[in-house]
Amino acid sequence: MAGLCLPLLLLLPLLGQSDGAWNQRQLRMRIHQLREVQSFKTFYSRLGMPKGVPSYAPAVEGYITQPLDHFNRRNNATYKQRYWINEEFWQRPGGPVFLFIGGESAESEFSVLAGEHVELGQKHRALLVSLEHRYYGASINQDGLTLEGIRFLSSQQAKANTSLRSAALAISMSCLVLLQFPHLVYAAVASSAPVRAELNFVDYNKVVAYSLSDPVIGGSQKCLDKVKESFQAVESLLKAGNVTQLEKDFFSCSPLHPPYDYTEFVSNLADIFMGAVQYNNESPGSDVKAICEHMISADSAYQGLKTVNLIGDVDPWHALSVLKNQSHSEIAIFINGTAHCANMSPSRLTDPPSLQKAREEIAMKIAEWLK
Repeated sequence: MAGLCLPLLLLLPLLGQSDGAWNQRQLRMRIHQLREVQSFKTFYSRLGMPKGVPSYAPAVEGYITQPLDHFNRRNNATYKQRYWINEEFWQRPGGPVFLFIGGESAESEFSVLAGEHVELGQKHRALLVSLEHRYYGASINQDGLTLEGIRFLSSQQAKANTSLRSAALAISMSCLVLLQFPHLVYAAVASSAPVRAELNFVDYNKVVAYSLSDPVIGGSQKCLDKVKESFQAVESLLKAGNVTQLEKDFFSCSPLHPPYDYTEFVSNLADIFMGAVQYNNESPGSDVKAICEHMISADSAYQGLKTVNLIGDVDPWHALSVLKNQSHSEIAIFINGTAHCANMSPSRLTDPPSLQKAREEIAMKIAEWLK
């Protein structure tokens, strides 16, 4: 895999410390919206819509007052954190509690109404609880995004939130909460969890490059070569100072000035390919197969890059995950050919065999925990 490193690594001096440009943020928002729509469809299909809606217990939305800083008793500031509860399947009073920890986006009632955890909750007669992550959605104070306020957005503070109450950010959190508060949490399922911290995470791009060349998901060596050639062309133009050509070809809203505009520009181009890999097959047309077909059919690699649309082991974050069983109770399930958090979505007839098998293994493990 080392020899397949994405050509973007050639541009690391330009990328600097960039962490997700505009395209990546827009893609994450789009994927979140699509997941919400899928959850909506799954939920109402289960209820029998549009033929008629049977009686059911609606999800309850509420807020809990949380300390803004759990580790400084002199700081009395608080904020309201949003949650949802679904009691529809709960076998009172001894049924288990399934806690869904929200990620880096707003949550909704569908976080306790649809998804793999809801299907498992129905099977095991569990109380379903969803917690919106601090500083996302409605769980933030008005001054939360100020320089003074943003410092309270951390994994340590988020873990403390969860400990007082009882998919890549929240899923990692489930593991961390279990490790730090085993007296409160019996077990955790973590999907696509990057639990190992790494400062210079170049392995992400290595996985992207490998995926673009993987025929199992529609990639090929020819596709990877085309992507490499296209970034080399961009690099040549930037090094030559010919940014006017780039501004024209990529419809820049304003002139590009070094170094920050260059960083944002290259990051946006990279996001197209990184997003297609990380969220492979989650958005129509936004997948490795589609983007490779486009790059290969273009008159030139540079032309393909100009005209391309934003479009498991495919997930680049798996490079920071635990990929082997740590013990009898700490198991790792590697899902071949799937993307970021694929198993968290509602099950579908079109799920690949590897994903279906992984769902079965997860269900068996949860049943074993609940005995």
